[in-house]
Amino acid sequence: MIRTETKTFKIYNFEDLKKEAQEKAIEKQREFEYENYDQSWIIHNFEENYLLDLGFSKPKTYYSGFNSQGDGACFIFANLDLKTFLEKNKIKSKFPLLHKYNDEIYLRAQHECNHYYHEKTVSVYSELDNLDVSCSRQNQVINAIEKQLEAFESWFEEWRIEECKKIYKELEENFYYVISDEALKENIIANEYDFNEDGTIY
Repeated sequence: MIRTETKTFKIYNFEDLKKEAQEKAIEKQREFEYENYDQSWIIHNFEENYLLDLGFSKPKTYYSGFNSQGDGACFIFANLDLKTFLEKNKIKSKFPLLHKYNDEIYLRAQHECNHYYHEKTVSVYSELDNLDVSCSRQNQVINAIEKQLEAFESWFEEWRIEECKKIYKELEENFYYVISDEALKENIIANEYDFNEDGTIY
């Protein structure tokens, strides 16, 4: 004879769980967020709304985090429009020749390490193209540009390292917020998950 039984389960929302069950639910949610966390929106904003606006061509950001040796962030680029960059940073007066001969100066950044992505793993290279000046003045102008370019590269390196640290800090702070008890609890409640009495999702 076939017999059918109906079992009744108590279903809880997060607020109705006991403290231990809530902690279990939070830990399970933390595991999920840790494995599936996506920070691409931060990177996209940094590249598309900041670096491109400053004159960087084809910027690409790399990072690793957040508790291991070598963790950090860096970015590379195919070229830098010096005219835009100098104007945006209000330092045009410091490097007038670089602003004037922007089209003949190329700067690119290259990642030099396969294992780490902190700010010191990138090298910046510069190249000066043929200048449209008279032969009698060419050497003089080239020397003056190279002198300003050397000073700019020193300034730029400090700026670049600081920007790498800033984006890494933003990534790190956002990550730890997302996996914090406060954020996890807010996420669970907002999604209206149902739970068994022991804190496992129903």
